Amino acid sequence: MNCRKKLPKIFFFFLIVIFLFIFYPVHKPFQDTSYSTVMKDANGYLLGATISNDQQWRFPVSKNIPEKYRKALITYEDKNFYIHPGVDPFAVVRAVVLNSKAKRIVSGGSTITMQVVRLSRKNKKRIFYEKLIEAILSVKYEINYSKKYLLSLYSSHAPFGGNVVGLDAATWRYFGREPDTISWAEAALLAILPNNPAMIYPGKNNQQLLDKRNRLLVRLLKNKTITDNEYQAALFEPLPEKPYPIPQNTYHLLSRAIQEGFKGKSLTTTIDRDIQLSVDSIVNRHGKNLANSRIFNAAALVLDVDSGNVLAYIGNTTGAQSDNRGNAVDIIRAARSSGSILKPLLYSCMLDEGELLPDQLIPDIPLNFQGFAPQNFNNDFSGVIPASQALTKSLNIPFVYLLHSYGYQKFHHRLKQTGISLPYSPSHYSLTLILGGAETNLWELSAVYAGMARTLKYQTDNKPFFYANKYIAHHTNKTFDAHISPAAVWFTFKAMKEVSRPNEENRWRDFSSSKPIAWKTGTSYGNKDAWAIGVTPQFIIAVWVGNASGEGRPEITGVTAAGPILLDIHTILPDKGWFSEPVADMIEMPVCKESGFIASRFCDASEVRKVPRNSERSDTCQFHKTIHLDADEKYQVTSENYPVSKMIQRNYFILPPIEEYFYRKKNPSYKKPPPEKDKPVNQIMGFVYPNTKNPKVFIPIELDGSKGKSIFEIVHRNSASTLYWHLDGEYLGETKGIHKMQVSPAKGKHEVVAVDLDGNTITLKFEVDSIMTP
Repeated sequence: MNCRKKLPKIFFFFLIVIFLFIFYPVHKPFQDTSYSTVMKDANGYLLGATISNDQQWRFPVSKNIPEKYRKALITYEDKNFYIHPGVDPFAVVRAVVLNSKAKRIVSGGSTITMQVVRLSRKNKKRIFYEKLIEAILSVKYEINYSKKYLLSLYSSHAPFGGNVVGLDAATWRYFGREPDTISWAEAALLAILPNNPAMIYPGKNNQQLLDKRNRLLVRLLKNKTITDNEYQAALFEPLPEKPYPIPQNTYHLLSRAIQEGFKGKSLTTTIDRDIQLSVDSIVNRHGKNLANSRIFNAAALVLDVDSGNVLAYIGNTTGAQSDNRGNAVDIIRAARSSGSILKPLLYSCMLDEGELLPDQLIPDIPLNFQGFAPQNFNNDFSGVIPASQALTKSLNIPFVYLLHSYGYQKFHHRLKQTGISLPYSPSHYSLTLILGGAETNLWELSAVYAGMARTLKYQTDNKPFFYANKYIAHHTNKTFDAHISPAAVWFTFKAMKEVSRPNEENRWRDFSSSKPIAWKTGTSYGNKDAWAIGVTPQFIIAVWVGNASGEGRPEITGVTAAGPILLDIHTILPDKGWFSEPVADMIEMPVCKESGFIASRFCDASEVRKVPRNSERSDTCQFHKTIHLDADEKYQVTSENYPVSKMIQRNYFILPPIEEYFYRKKNPSYKKPPPEKDKPVNQIMGFVYPNTKNPKVFIPIELDGSKGKSIFEIVHRNSASTLYWHLDGEYLGETKGIHKMQVSPAKGKHEVVAVDLDGNTITLKFEVDSIMTP
């Protein structure tokens, strides 16, 4: 009778179950769960991670479950996992019996699938209805998802104590390494932790945790999952004492990924962890020394030339925890003044178009372009200098001259083609474009030089593309056609390969040539940005040093701040030799040995050299000229003042007057052509003050006690003439029309020299006898 009374209730219960099974919706599990953003290197090693929105270390779902953990988990939680449909009736019956005997809950009877359901439903109150829903959804999950996927859901969302959720986070927090490397003892520990994570986790109730782990090891031994030797070894493994910190080796790249829309994702980058850690160590080691000079920020980027992949991304020096020195700023993407780092691009463009030969002489004299008067870093002049040496020495005046000759509008266009972001029109930058008037960043520069390296390596025009990784957007959606020929790149890198630098850069003269690198440094106006870019057939190295705040410091120079970091990075990278010479993209032409131009019929010393193919468009040498001399070769003569039959013809290397004046100071062997016969000398200009007969000068003291200045004056027959003034070999400046120059020499003997555009020179030796008081 009792059974008959219960039948309607049982029937009704099953109707409810069937109804719920049919109509209860199945949502994708863990839809509203927030995850940590995880970054791995190219080989899957963890580089860094952020905490999730709910302050949990919860890594995104991983499909890779270590075999040891899988076996330990199934042995401990759900031995019939692969045969039940989501609910294990045997486990339910066993739980009922055990709990009844103990008169308390000692066994739950839940399957792994049921635990996935409970976790996805935020651990709702465990009442009968909720358990029923869990059972129904478990069966539905088994229908919709594979056993492997359900295991991955569980292992990625199970609690492991504290704010550690999921297997991946747990292995890093408790063991400091990848899940694939765990031992049997560690796998057993991780299998039991979710059973009661609030009470038992490493560092708390260790003996109870150890006993529980060892009991599972016994079960694994009994079911022959592990051998006796493995069991004995596992027993002796200690428990972890305290959590390890999650690696934070790519703080700025990780922040960038989040900004670009990849929050809560697991990103596999192209970073090489070993190179990343080595470069990070180098940057921060130098950063500590630079901080003594109040230089607080540095960044470095290393690319693989062939693939364009980023191998190391150091966005700033260590200090991500505090932004009081701008350490949280990702300098790699920050726009900064380019300094002279774009000079190789101008050099290569002009070589490519046949507007320049590699060693062609170019002016290095005082120049003024409508008020813009560039100065060399060493405040010196060479008169003329081979273009390759001007690049090697990073001289400003020759490159402003080249840009003026090439056209800043055209160079602006070429830079845009290569991928340099120039938001303003060419006129905004004008000639300052080559000296830091434009802004760029390490990201763009690395791409451009990588494109040049690939062009040379494969000897075809190559676009400057590269990828940070398959998730982070860069130039993949844009096309840039640099069209710089392999030969032009070859000669550019050849000049950059020279390690000799002027003044303080001589410290690198003895840098080992057994591991070649083409490199260039740059310093922005006001010493706010120090750059260094290095190229080898395999790698691009880009370095920036300065202050994120924009504060300038005298020590912020490319050679003293960024250069040492670049060379240290180069030292730790493997060497793959040097580029092959792109002979197919070159032609042979007779080149003047002295001027570097295509040899003319007046060049006595010339040689056949390989030059870029378009060099046939270049000018012939204009410096070698034929002059007529008298029989003693003391004077230049004409048919008007000397018999033609007695004239001697000679080819001379003749520089323009201003170039000659500065060139002779550094090249005493320069042979100046003889003077013209019957031409009056030194009658063109003269000193008004000081008096040439009594060349003594008195320097006044101003009313405020400071040292004053004396005004020197020269008169010139040509009222529109320009004079260049020098005091004791140092350039003072230029005057036009009215020639007055303020000087303030120290007490003692001095020499003042002035030279005009025709090469006429006047020199006066004088003495500062005393200082006059007011």
